[in-house]
Amino acid sequence: MDEKAGRAYANLMLTGKGQAIIQKAGFIPIGYACPLR
Repeated sequence: MDEKAGRAYANLMLTGKGQAIIQKAGFIPIGYACPLR
């Protein structure tokens, strides 16, 4: 269950909306550089 939740969260963060959240929080969006994709 925890692994599924973690993967779902990671997938969300890799979407355009997730990247906008990351950028708004003051971090640099990683876009397609993440190996999970």
